[in-house]
Amino acid sequence: MAKGFSRVDQDAFKGGSDRIGGDLPRYKKDTVTIIQEYFLSDDILELIRSLENLGSLEYNSVFLKKLITLAMDRKNKEKEMASVLLSALHMEMFSTEDFINGFIMLLEST
Repeated sequence: MAKGFSRVDQDAFKGGSDRIGGDLPRYKKDTVTIIQEYFLSDDILELIRSLENLGSLEYNSVFLKKLITLAMDRKNKEKEMASVLLSALHMEMFSTEDFINGFIMLLEST
């Protein structure tokens, strides 16, 4: 189960953000699954592929907020994994603006 993020129904998101169409609750649910499986597998490339399959760049800041929130409720190993993932995502697919917005959302939720 750790490889491939099989629990996520990625077929529903083929076709990119047109298929998502503002389905933020579904996106949040699926990203929780992706993050939890990342914590089990430590496979950054598979997580990136899964996010690309979701095809919803407008929700990148939501993903960042969810990643940090979930990591803070876990042990130090997962917190470190989240930190490494944040660095990789910034280099690979997320903009600085995504990070700023994600952290703002996180601060506003406390």
